[in-house]
Amino acid sequence: MHFATTAQCTVEQAFAAAGDLAAVAAWDPFTRRGAVEVGEPLVLGSQYRLDTLGGLTMRYTLMEVDVPRLALYRGGTKRVTSTDRVEVTPTEEGCAVTITSHLRFTGWTLLISPLVRGLVWLGARFISLPALRRHLARATSG
Repeated sequence: MHFATTAQCTVEQAFAAAGDLAAVAAWDPFTRRGAVEVGEPLVLGSQYRLDTLGGLTMRYTLMEVDVPRLALYRGGTKRVTSTDRVEVTPTEEGCAVTITSHLRFTGWTLLISPLVRGLVWLGARFISLPALRRHLARATSG
């Protein structure tokens, strides 16, 4: 899954709004809660917990970070591994925010992986992306 948007704000503002996995619940309607469990926000090696709207608990580790431009997380559940990359780049009007997520399934979840990938893509494109755009506008106004 890959989606991108632009915002009329600084790279630092956009990264603060979209780059910290602990804060994803502020804009992603599918995430009930996000928190740092080990370490500090946006520090290499920190461990995060996400509780989804569907009742899943996903655990992630921050694998690569270059504040305020890049955060790379890897984690998930016992049967699904997700690698999520958040990139923020400057533009003439402000910045561009790109989020890429690669899902890898194991065991019996391989059978339903096409369906899950499709649902994740639809949710990201039509629910999470518009919510991120609204969040960036709110976070950077004023």
